Amino acid sequence: MTEKEIKHIELAKSGNQLGFNFLVEHYWNYVYHFILKQTQNAYLSEEVCIESFAKAFDKIEQFNPKYEFKTWLVQIAKNGLIDEYRKKKLDTQEINNYSLKIAEDTSIGEDIQENNTNEEIVISELKKLQKDYQIVLQKYYLECKSFKEISEELQIPINNLKVKAHRAKQKLHKKLK
Repeated sequence: MTEKEIKHIELAKSGNQLGFNFLVEHYWNYVYHFILKQTQNAYLSEEVCIESFAKAFDKIEQFNPKYEFKTWLVQIAKNGLIDEYRKKKLDTQEINNYSLKIAEDTSIGEDIQENNTNEEIVISELKKLQKDYQIVLQKYYLECKSFKEISEELQIPINNLKVKAHRAKQKLHKKLK
């Protein structure tokens, strides 16, 4: 690892957004192409990659600098891919009616129109999320903006934005259970 990589890993460990941005930009293609090679499915590869970065950032304190960061990320991605394959083999069904199928990336706006009660619950829980998560979900689902548009508007790298959106969806999903 270079000194620049080590510096940004330390920044990320301290919660500095610049550290996270650098790591996503620096390692995204490597992890994404590794998973794509395994899956031959761009959508699944992107989902696994997003989840892998989200998990890595949640657990960045556990990273041991004796090892390469990209090796650690790839291991997280491998485990995530294994989890995805396990999920697909099991015939599972979403139990919670309030999840609004966020995991499947359906439009919250369409689901909200179906039931005013759900709208109140979702909006209430959305307001409880941290401000940056609220903004990302509102712009993506309610304003129907693409990640590219949001990225340009908020001046956040698109990969970082995707990770943030994924985290926000997970948190909202947990709150709605």
